[in-house]
Amino acid sequence: MLWDAAMAKRNAEKAAAKKVWHEKRQLELIEKENKYNAAKNDLLARNGEPCKTIIIHESNIDQFNINNELIVFDKVRKLWLCGHEISIDDINSFVIDDESVIQKGQITAVTSTNTGSMAGRSITGALLGGEAGAIIGGATAKKETVFKQENDKIIHDFALIVNIRDINNPMLLIKIGRDKNKAMEINALMQVIMTMK
Repeated sequence: MLWDAAMAKRNAEKAAAKKVWHEKRQLELIEKENKYNAAKNDLLARNGEPCKTIIIHESNIDQFNINNELIVFDKVRKLWLCGHEISIDDINSFVIDDESVIQKGQITAVTSTNTGSMAGRSITGALLGGEAGAIIGGATAKKETVFKQENDKIIHDFALIVNIRDINNPMLLIKIGRDKNKAMEINALMQVIMTMK
């Protein structure tokens, strides 16, 4: 009875702590969303409605982060690139870089002993050297080791590198990550932007 009461109290404390944590997390998310909306509204007030927006990383961590967006304002010929507002005319060039890494497949070795050969060698060893001969004869049986390797994996790490006309900050490096489709989408958009110059 005392044990049940202690467990009930502990479970109630855990539930209360979890509720407090969720409420705190919800308040932080609301505050983050409010800051995001204020920054986005300020950006829209300066440049008008965007014609295209790409969210670079789509995860809960990067949710409500204006520095995680590529936004094109075609009417004013500007680009918001992850925290940098630049004129399209100031873009000299761009490249999508893939710093891929090859992860080698795991190698496993399996050794097997030919048991037929082991029995014959044990008998021969026993005839020649008694018990010790049988052990030595069996231990010298044919062994075969087979190595197996899993397939290698290529792990991509895409990045957008933009060269701009700015002496203080001539290059912008935007990490895209492993998402090949996102890298292709950004590449296509940047090619269109380059034709707008």
